[in-house]
Amino acid sequence: MTYLWSLLIAALISALCSAYFQGATAVPLSDRFEESCLDAHNYYRSLHGSPDLDLDDEVSRNARNRARQIANSDNIRSEQSEYGENTFWYGSSSRTMLSENCSNVVKTWYDTGAKYDYDNPEDRNNFSRYGTFTQVVWKSTTKLGCGQALGRNNGLNGVYVVCNYSPAGNLRGAFGDNIGERSKPSRRN
Repeated sequence: MTYLWSLLIAALISALCSAYFQGATAVPLSDRFEESCLDAHNYYRSLHGSPDLDLDDEVSRNARNRARQIANSDNIRSEQSEYGENTFWYGSSSRTMLSENCSNVVKTWYDTGAKYDYDNPEDRNNFSRYGTFTQVVWKSTTKLGCGQALGRNNGLNGVYVVCNYSPAGNLRGAFGDNIGERSKPSRRN
């Protein structure tokens, strides 16, 4: 009888594990994850004279929904909406865990700023190389929401991260007014 119970438990665990990565799993956003996203954004914004962002429930709800949508479709492309959007995916062939720390994701977006031309702020020739940076530090953006969802990308287990911004940044004709040059840090991340 013990042998049958062991087989039943093993089959149940196997079924749960295989279902785990069959589709995207909506993930309740931990307070630590979203606070980490906010802290990282506000640190990098401070380097460019941009005011701090505030977390917003509606923007956060949209970001969580977008993370789930992207994970279900395996299509990380941003979509046109009322919000600005940065997306990111990380994963491996082994089981990927959600993170409570968002700072490396935001740093990756920020680091694309090395390609931004402050002397020619409206030059959009390299926008795909620096657009995540400009959205992170965009001065007139005031609200932030971030979400994450488990999914698969080209056969790998992974986590999709989405941050949404309101009002959206990266508006033509407004780069010069919204992207300040980097100064020394005024606070630590």
